[in-house]
Amino acid sequence: MGLFSGMGDTTSSNTRGAFLQEGNHLLEVQRVKMVQSRKNNGTYFVLEAKVVDSSSEAHHTGQLASWLVKMGGDWPEYALADIKAFVTSAAQVEDDIVDEKFMQDVLSGDGDLLAGKQIRCNVSVIETKRGGEFNKHSFSPVLDN
Repeated sequence: MGLFSGMGDTTSSNTRGAFLQEGNHLLEVQRVKMVQSRKNNGTYFVLEAKVVDSSSEAHHTGQLASWLVKMGGDWPEYALADIKAFVTSAAQVEDDIVDEKFMQDVLSGDGDLLAGKQIRCNVSVIETKRGGEFNKHSFSPVLDN
């Protein structure tokens, strides 16, 4: 094992997005994809976007940002509802349009069907009953793009 073994299996940190922090963000979709985690064998829906504008000092214009949703798990209906909220906002379609076939189209190829679409994302910190916290992402369309 050399010092650089595994280099071919990793992604450059320049292409990885920061997780969105609390605030209001205007994002431009780069692509969406499904990934299989090497750590926990979970499957994740991933949004890769560029920050166009943000109320958070943690983010700057042009920065890459990522949003991950774990598929399945204890609350699979919440994962699907969150993804549907993102997709309806980005594609600017009605809720009943987004079904399994629509998602297959969104994820097909390079996952760039929604590339260039702008969306608003509000991230708020929610406290759990057990005293933990998680970031809740709420998406809304940008109607003038």
